[in-house]
Amino acid sequence: MKKSLLVAAIANLAWVGPAQSALVFSQYAEDGDIKGVEIWNSGATTITFNATTNLLQISNYNNGSTTPTYTFEKNSGSITAGQVLVFADGSNNSIWSDSGITFEEANFSFNGDDALTIRLGGVVTDMIGLVGTDPGNSWTGGGVDTRDQNIELKGGITNGDADGWTDPSERFVFVAQNPLDSATGTNLAGFGVAPVPEPSVALLGGLGLMGLLRRRR
Repeated sequence: MKKSLLVAAIANLAWVGPAQSALVFSQYAEDGDIKGVEIWNSGATTITFNATTNLLQISNYNNGSTTPTYTFEKNSGSITAGQVLVFADGSNNSIWSDSGITFEEANFSFNGDDALTIRLGGVVTDMIGLVGTDPGNSWTGGGVDTRDQNIELKGGITNGDADGWTDPSERFVFVAQNPLDSATGTNLAGFGVAPVPEPSVALLGGLGLMGLLRRRR
């Protein structure tokens, strides 16, 4: 999960992201009125949004369409290395704010069978599902489903998949079923919490060497 303090402490010693910034879907939820995504800057530099070269666009493609049904655009602000932004449909309800999640309003219209993309400066950096394909009810596999679930990015994945996928368990893990109306109430756990990059082999080797040197003193 995203909240391992031990791993976070280790990761703070050395950032292990791609050489260039990459925007990745790190969390997704769909359940009735809940339609939201979290995007993560998995790179090593801040991304500053602007309308000319770094326009952020998050699009949903409904019912197998190859053209966006709706596109949210952000042409100002920034996202620092390792941080996340949440975009959700909060205009008609207070689900997200009541859950203590900081988010930006986006009038998403996707259901579990609709694809989504992130584009930065016109280039697709990541995709949910597969644009141009209608899977029926949802994309599903390995207990992970794009309908009626809150799902988050697997640990160790730092790059987007611009080609899309048909099995969400390739990239995501299950967080909660029916996040709008679960047995314990609204369950949007994990949203707004940045993934923790895995420490590099070099870092782990260095920590191991430090421990060996300490034992030898």
